[in-house]
Amino acid sequence: MLIINDVLDVAKRLKEIDPEYTLHYDFKKHRFELRGARDQLLLVFPYDTVDVRMIYKARETRIERINDIIREMDAYNEKLTERRAREAENYYQDLLKEKAERHYAKKR
Repeated sequence: MLIINDVLDVAKRLKEIDPEYTLHYDFKKHRFELRGARDQLLLVFPYDTVDVRMIYKARETRIERINDIIREMDAYNEKLTERRAREAENYYQDLLKEKAERHYAKKR
């Protein structure tokens, strides 16, 4: 369902970002969607109500920001990889320490 008017004028303010933007609510999937030219699905909003955050999310995910978005994703993935490597190293160190303690406890 196309949303033309809302209390916070979110639909109107989305059009200010891009005249092709339209705000929709999908009753089958129970979600708000941002659509572009030719009714193309651009974004599924993670909010249950029409909210000003939709405007921020629409601006944040614009194609003009693709390089920033990719950099943010790469930085996040790098931190995640480093954290998982540290966790794995700590896990194996603890495991080896436990095995060594059991081994040497038997010899005493």
